[in-house]
Amino acid sequence: MSTLSRSFLPIKSMAGRLIIVYRVFVFVAIVLLIHIQHRQWQIEMLIAERDLSRLLPLVQDVFPDAASITPASPAEKADSGLETMGNLLAIENRDGELSGYAVRTSPAADHIIGFSGPTDVLVTADTKGRIRKVKILSSLDTRDHVQEILDNQYFLPAFGSHSLQDMRRAPQVEAVSGATLTSLAILESLQFALNEDPSSENSPDGKLTHRSEVSLKFPEPPQLKDVQIIFPEANSVSASNQSGPGKWIVTNASGIMLGH
Repeated sequence: MSTLSRSFLPIKSMAGRLIIVYRVFVFVAIVLLIHIQHRQWQIEMLIAERDLSRLLPLVQDVFPDAASITPASPAEKADSGLETMGNLLAIENRDGELSGYAVRTSPAADHIIGFSGPTDVLVTADTKGRIRKVKILSSLDTRDHVQEILDNQYFLPAFGSHSLQDMRRAPQVEAVSGATLTSLAILESLQFALNEDPSSENSPDGKLTHRSEVSLKFPEPPQLKDVQIIFPEANSVSASNQSGPGKWIVTNASGIMLGH
C-alpha cells in the first residue's frame, strides 16, 4: 500500500464515524418530532373538549333537572356567599333557577402536573357549595397512576365530605399510595382554580392573580443556597402571586428578577 493511500485511511475512518453520528442525530430528531406532534395532538384534544355544553350530561348525573351550564355571574356567586370563588360555573334548570355549581380545573390549572402531566377534573356542588361529586374528565398524567386513583375507593369519594371553601384552603384528603404526585396535583389544581381571583380579570397587566400561596407537593420554599447553584447572584426567593403555588421568583440584591 502506498504512503498516499495510507494517509487517506484516518480521513475515511473519521468520515464513517461522522456519518454514524449524523444518522443517530436524525433518528433522535425524528423521534422527538413524533413525540412533540403527539403531545400537541393531545393538548388540542383537551382544548376541543372544553366546550361547556359537553359538560351538561355529566352534571345531569348529579342534577337531573340541569338544562344549562354557564360561567356564574357575580350575583349568583353572592347569593351563595361564593363571590370570591374563581372558575365557578352555574348549573340552572329549565326555569332558570340555580341547581348547583361546577368547577373545572382546566385550563386554569393545566400547568400543575402530577408525575408527567395535568389532570382535568370536574367538581359539582350544591347551592351552598357542598361538594356532591368529583369526576376525572381526562388526564395527560401517567395512565397507571390515574387508574390507581380511579380504582381507589376512598380518594374521590372523600371530596364529598368537604365544601368548595374547604378545597380553597389546605384540603384534608389523603393522597393515594402509589399515585401520590398525581393525587396531590389533582388537589392542588382544584385549589388553584378556586383561588383564581375573578376581580383581577381587568387588572392593568391583564394577568389573573391567585390567593393560594402553598404548594401541596412542595410546601417549603427552595433554600437560597440551592438556588444559588443555578443563579449565583441570587439574593432572595419569594412566592409568585401570578403563577400560583409552588412557583418562586428569584431576585438579586438589586431586586432584579433572575428567573423562576
